[in-house]
Amino acid sequence: MQEQPGHSPKLVFIDCGIVTQVKREQFRPMLDICMALLRYDGYQAGMLLADHSSKFQKEDLDQFCSGVKAVVGRAEHLNYFEHLGGYITDVCSLSCQYRVKVVPEYFNIAMAIKVAEGIAISLDPTIEMAAEAIPVILKSQANYTLETALGKETTISFED
Repeated sequence: MQEQPGHSPKLVFIDCGIVTQVKREQFRPMLDICMALLRYDGYQAGMLLADHSSKFQKEDLDQFCSGVKAVVGRAEHLNYFEHLGGYITDVCSLSCQYRVKVVPEYFNIAMAIKVAEGIAISLDPTIEMAAEAIPVILKSQANYTLETALGKETTISFED
């Protein structure tokens, strides 16, 4: 460890205990959810989060999406990643309240993002996670679209 003048050394423990794999058919929907959240399009994010293979009332879906829109609206004025745990809780509450099943992969990915965000902020408290995430997600969307168009069956990841 090298000390720099004016900076205190910092020890960071990295817990990478959350590992998740998204099935190929769920990869694009997860990218779409991430982009809707990063664009602060809460209503669209709610529509994408809803597991459309389950049954629910249209009114309940609309209220669920409106609730997600409100959560995302609050997040627009705060550091989204700093409050991610609260947002996940809010989405779970909305899901229960309006009986709209949420795609389960969302929660796995959200928790993995929370761990990564904690690591990133520990290493660099000034990092803007959304600004860092958007190019990676756009690149992943482009790669997925290209691979699908070419009929390739390759490993898909969020790696930059």
